[in-house]
Amino acid sequence: FRGRPGVRRVAVAGRIPPGRSITLRVRTTTRHLRFSFAAMQVCSNDTFAGVSRLPLPLTKKRRVVAVRAWDAGTERNTESAAHVPCLGAHNVGPDERRRITRDPTIRGIADLSKARQGWDTAIARLVVRRVR
Repeated sequence: FRGRPGVRRVAVAGRIPPGRSITLRVRTTTRHLRFSFAAMQVCSNDTFAGVSRLPLPLTKKRRVVAVRAWDAGTERNTESAAHVPCLGAHNVGPDERRRITRDPTIRGIADLSKARQGWDTAIARLVVRRVR
């Protein structure tokens, strides 16, 4: 997002373990009332959680969004330990040049387990609340 037209601020966070959460405080103005974020799903080839241009609340009422999984389309989904960071891989997987699409889940075709690393619905929950 950094350097893109219309992007006011970029915040970077570290690893978020499954079932845990982080809080980021983002300062904005009334001219910049949209929020976007992307976070890599580490147990995948190139899956990420993300929202784009989410309208920010104008009141103190919080907004809760179920965040979908997206396939970046940059790597073939081999699900192999040789290509997936959570299984110790340090190199990227086989290149692929596709459009970003919805990622249904881990299929369990190689070293990843659908039962352990897969998902049925959203892969994250985003809570946005105005604090001032």
